Amino acid sequence: MKIDEEEGRLGALAVAPRRRSYILAGYVATTIGGTLIVVMTGGAALAIGYGAAGDDWSLTGDILRAALSQWGAVALILAVAVLVAAARPSWSPLVWFGYTLAVVIALFGPIFDPPQWLLDTSPLLHTAVFPANAAGVLFGIAAVGVIAAGFGAFARRDLG
Repeated sequence: MKIDEEEGRLGALAVAPRRRSYILAGYVATTIGGTLIVVMTGGAALAIGYGAAGDDWSLTGDILRAALSQWGAVALILAVAVLVAAARPSWSPLVWFGYTLAVVIALFGPIFDPPQWLLDTSPLLHTAVFPANAAGVLFGIAAVGVIAAGFGAFARRDLG
């Protein structure tokens, strides 16, 4: 969206007879839908691999629910990206920094044993390995609220 705005395509869309929310909705739907497909494809591949390797398909549903639980955390990170891009596009690189930090903490944090408050900053560590808690659902609900705030910010700002 930032590149489209810098190159003048977003402003051209904004003068068309449509609401601004439709413009942002296209970007959001593509991003959220694409990540859902990627996360669930990974979960399906893991379930197929686990089932084929051990000839035990009983955990297939649990593995797919765990993947969906992880998607809630990913959706929250994406929602923050939508809010920042909609409100202040020049701050978009900060979103990449936050995403990278969340992934690095999730992957390497438990290995290096940092303070718990640092581990708690990554939403990717709050979802269950198997769907034993509702963190993924709560993150999904929070993502909807943050995306709604992004739509409000996008409607109010001037498109350059």
